[in-house]
Amino acid sequence: MNVLKRILSISLVALIFGYLINEILNNREALEKIDWHQNSAQLFIHVSGMLLVQALLCIGWKFLLGAHKAVLSNKLLCYSFFLPNLGKYIPGKVLFLAGRIELSHRFGIKRKTGLSVFIFECLFIVTAATFYLPASFYFIFSMSLKYQAIMYSLFLLIMFWLTARIENFLTLLDKILARFKQPALEIHLDTATTRKLILYYIFVWGVYGLSCAFLASSLTSQVNQYFFPVAAAFVASWLAGFLSFLTPGGLGVRESMLIILLHPIFDNTLLMVLAILARLTWTFAELLFSSSTLLFPVQFNAADAACSSEEN
Repeated sequence: MNVLKRILSISLVALIFGYLINEILNNREALEKIDWHQNSAQLFIHVSGMLLVQALLCIGWKFLLGAHKAVLSNKLLCYSFFLPNLGKYIPGKVLFLAGRIELSHRFGIKRKTGLSVFIFECLFIVTAATFYLPASFYFIFSMSLKYQAIMYSLFLLIMFWLTARIENFLTLLDKILARFKQPALEIHLDTATTRKLILYYIFVWGVYGLSCAFLASSLTSQVNQYFFPVAAAFVASWLAGFLSFLTPGGLGVRESMLIILLHPIFDNTLLMVLAILARLTWTFAELLFSSSTLLFPVQFNAADAACSSEEN
């Protein structure tokens, strides 16, 4: 079954990217009209934004560890966060989860705590990204600013209501885990901390979306009058790829969603180039941080081993 799933995911990725590359090659004239040198400033902002987002996500991981009363040095923090990101590119993302938990465990964090931090990181990431969904559908449904304002007001009200009852949510989550004979999560989140973390991740995705909008503006000036909806479309496409377990790293899913959301204002060829460039720069940022951790190997000291053995 696992082999079949891998074959299916690889075939789907090859099919989607094969189609994108074929369309680009058949419309090379459109690419030749792009003045990459003139738009180098936008490209620099975009790449810098991708690197900044990686750093901000790592800081978010630190905040969540702190909410669990767990502390790591900056070096161990970066090692436990960035290196497992390579697991995203394996179908199912099991190595992504296992890598985070096992590396954190090596550094003295209980596996139960590592799992709890990972779960809440995913919850905050997904919740914050949904904030941008109304604006991302602007070009498809032609939503007015008034309608978007209503949607955002509803989102904030729902978040305000849920975070005020965070303890009830944590109790429910523990009951679900108990059903599967899993230990209760070790989390110390109050209402104020939860709201701060949601706002923090909304800010992180704002940085991601705006940096991608700068990439889009380097290809066409049409983006300038729709900057926020374009930025929101990138966040929504990232969310679609993150929630996809069929393809490694959301490959193909993210690009397809971006094309669906932005096709009303983009030439097809430019849109496909944009999707591939956004993927390449994001992967470059992830691999840069992940590979940099390998340049500074970590020695597991006796204290770490003792802490790990206590849990076992």
